[in-house]
Amino acid sequence: MTIIKALSLILWVGVIVTLFVLARLSQRLGAVTHARPYYRWYYGAAFLVGIGKIIHILNLQPPLAASPNLTILGMILHDGFQALGLTIGLIVTWYYWSWLLAERD
Repeated sequence: MTIIKALSLILWVGVIVTLFVLARLSQRLGAVTHARPYYRWYYGAAFLVGIGKIIHILNLQPPLAASPNLTILGMILHDGFQALGLTIGLIVTWYYWSWLLAERD
């Protein structure tokens, strides 16, 4: 494992931990405000990011630069799970926490 792969792994573990922290904070906020449990989407997003990183670590699909004939399924397995997880996390974060941007003195 090269130093770049090790640092990449640390980065993605940080992203997964951040999604779990946001899930817990959103769960507590939702309990106080009686909001619908959209925080569960964070757990799904963390799962998708984790699956994408496991596939990347196991190197089940070669990176795009190494294989010009990579199939659509290969691209989905290689980067799609991580991208989908981050997109879900972004949308849920915007929905739950956008009221912070609207607060004015």
